Amino acid sequence: MDLRKRTGLGARMGDRVIYGGCSAGARGAIATIDYFSSNKQFVGKAGVLGLLDSGLWVPISPRQQSRAGEWDSFSDQMKASMTLINASVLLGERCGQRYPGTEGWKCLMAAFRLPFIRTPYFMVHSQYDLFAVSMNLWGKYMIAHKFTKHDLMWTEVYRSTIVKYLPAPAVGSGTVIFAPACYFHCILTVPRFWMTTANNSGLAATLHQWLSEPLQTSGRIYATCRGFNCGFYEQKTTKTQIHTIRRLSEAPQTSGLVGDFAEPNVTFQSSEMRPQTIILI
Repeated sequence: MDLRKRTGLGARMGDRVIYGGCSAGARGAIATIDYFSSNKQFVGKAGVLGLLDSGLWVPISPRQQSRAGEWDSFSDQMKASMTLINASVLLGERCGQRYPGTEGWKCLMAAFRLPFIRTPYFMVHSQYDLFAVSMNLWGKYMIAHKFTKHDLMWTEVYRSTIVKYLPAPAVGSGTVIFAPACYFHCILTVPRFWMTTANNSGLAATLHQWLSEPLQTSGRIYATCRGFNCGFYEQKTTKTQIHTIRRLSEAPQTSGLVGDFAEPNVTFQSSEMRPQTIILI
């Protein structure tokens, strides 16, 4: 509301808000984006898109060898959060119906919440996310650490779980899922963003296409190379090919789930006045 007052955000058709963040910011955006985008007191006439970087928490247990008390599972942390904050307004009617009562915490966790989101979004999340891997293996965020054979076995379990929970966006939904197989966490604001690929599709070019045609672009792109951090080596040895997401789309020819809140603002028509784009991270 402060942005609307100071900048005129949402005063005209064609304005756009890109709402999201990385890591915890992405997780928060996942839980709140439909509430935000459907509330005209926040966005007025502006259309809303989500930009979600490295926020896909999935139900997986830390490796047993981790010392007790160092790191609770993602699921346990989300359950605990329900006792710390009053998040019932963010659960959404349909998600809340799907996960009632003591299962309500699932509506705050990306693995379970993503299928219910109506607002178009672009999500990038690595199949070997550095934060998830290091915290669940060693209880610490560690960029450089020697992997044992058992560590690497756990990373493959994590990877298969990520792939299992990657949404399949409906055609015309405006949602794009991009899942490389690189050992990193939060990629959109670092130089490696320009080099990241998944199955020969460049992240930068894919994101640019989606921003240019958000309501005509949807699909799921994920790396299929084999082995830990294989996406990094694929990027070093393979010439990046730029594909049209609409041709790559694995999305079903159905409209998907109906969302939980009021109809989100997803209109991006041009106007006589120059539209503005505001990014909320």
